[in-house]
Amino acid sequence: MELCRSRRYRGLVFSGICLSILCLLMTEGCSRPMKILVVFDMRHGIQPDARVLMNDVQIGRVSDLTLRSSRESVLEVTLDEKYTMLLNSSTVFTFSADPADRNRNCLICKNCSEPAPPLTPGQEFSGMGILRYAVACLSRQFDGNLKQTLETEIRKAVESGEAFSSDVMRMLEDLAMSNREAFEKMLQDVSGRIERMDAETQKRLDELRMGVEQRADELQAEEESDEH
Repeated sequence: MELCRSRRYRGLVFSGICLSILCLLMTEGCSRPMKILVVFDMRHGIQPDARVLMNDVQIGRVSDLTLRSSRESVLEVTLDEKYTMLLNSSTVFTFSADPADRNRNCLICKNCSEPAPPLTPGQEFSGMGILRYAVACLSRQFDGNLKQTLETEIRKAVESGEAFSSDVMRMLEDLAMSNREAFEKMLQDVSGRIERMDAETQKRLDELRMGVEQRADELQAEEESDEH
C-alpha cells in the first residue's frame, strides 16, 4: 500500500513538473517581447527608454539607440509581449512629443494595411517625418474606390473647368507627395478616358498636374526644413 502511494505521489510530482515546463515553453515561445529596428535619417529627439505608442496606447519602449552613419540613427524597439501581434509589415513610424511628457519625444506608429505579413524579430523599418507619416498609407492603399473617386473628380473638373473641393485637392497633393509615380499614372489614365481632349481641356489637365506637384514639392521642402 505504501509503495503504491509513493509511486502515485512521484507520478503526480513528475506530471506537475512536465506541465510547468510546458507552460514555460509556451509562454516564452508565443508571447515573449519582440525587438525590431526603426531607422531615421533625420533629427528626431528620441532617447532610450522613450515610449512607443499606437492609438495613444503604450505598446513598448525604445531599448537602444545607435548611429549607423553621420546621418542615420537606429532605434531598437522592444515591443510588449501582448502587443506584438497588433503590428505587421505595413506598420509605419514617426516621432512626436510624448503626451505624458511634452519635454520628451516618443515613437508613434500605425498600420497601413490589414491584413499584412506579421512582424519578424529584428525587422527593420524606415522612420518618417510627421507629414510623410500622415500620408504614408495613402500610396499603399491607392486602389479600388479611392482611385476611382479621384479619377472621376479629375475628369469632371478638367472637362467642366470647375474647381476641386479642398478635400479632393488635399488628397491629390498627398498622393503626389507620397507616390509621384501613381499620381502621374492616374493623370495619364484620365487623359485617355476623356472623350473630347481639345487644347483647352489638355491645358487644364497640365495646369492641374503642375499645380499639384508644385504644392507637393513645397510641402516636402517645408517638412525637410522643419526636421533639419
